[in-house]
Amino acid sequence: MADQFTDLLSEFLDDEGLSSVERARIAAHLEDCADCRATLGQLRDVAMKARGLEDHGPEVDLWPGIATRIQAASSVVRPFAPVRHAVRRISFTVPQLIAASLALMLLSGGKENRKR
Repeated sequence: MADQFTDLLSEFLDDEGLSSVERARIAAHLEDCADCRATLGQLRDVAMKARGLEDHGPEVDLWPGIATRIQAASSVVRPFAPVRHAVRRISFTVPQLIAASLALMLLSGGKENRKR
């Protein structure tokens, strides 16, 4: 049962995305479940450490090289390649063809012209 609550502990910690009923259900579950309390404690530790990290941009800006390659690729004219559809092939075995021939002969031979 802990798994269904474990997935919601981050939202519970951040106080986001949960209704008051869901929050109350999780709070009640935390009173009885040591595993979820431990997981919530670990999430709190991670959040506290993340707040202490320095926010800085990347050391090397990669965008100019990416933009150049995108522009070069979009300027290349590629010929139109039509989509080839697979041709469905119907095949019959010899016994199937014999059976179909016999059926056709019986059906066509059984009908006489009775207009005399």
